[in-house]
Amino acid sequence: MFRLLDSWRFERQVPIGLPDGHEESCRVEFSAISHQEAQELARRGDEELLRRVVVGWQDIVDENGQKLAFTRANLARLLSYPFVVRSLSMAYVEGLRGEMDANFAPSSALCGARPQGTDKA
Repeated sequence: MFRLLDSWRFERQVPIGLPDGHEESCRVEFSAISHQEAQELARRGDEELLRRVVVGWQDIVDENGQKLAFTRANLARLLSYPFVVRSLSMAYVEGLRGEMDANFAPSSALCGARPQGTDKA
């Protein structure tokens, strides 16, 4: 049975290719929005879309290695880098398409998008 809900969230392990050729990654939580809303926001740019759909993260630290809390101000800082915007955009679209996250093996048989407010896998 499929449950049609008003709100969906999903997490992705996001590899971020750095300008120096190295790669780092972080875990990002996204909110799935309607196709119509996504198109409207995307017309204003990927950064605008990501401001709406990125709702949390793990494994992001500051220059001193201290855990960086998810805040709108920190998200704006993160989105100021084009290589980050590209990586987050690709991860969001892959999640919406239901593509498996090769860097994350959930402990249950369920993976991908999950209804907001349910226990995390």
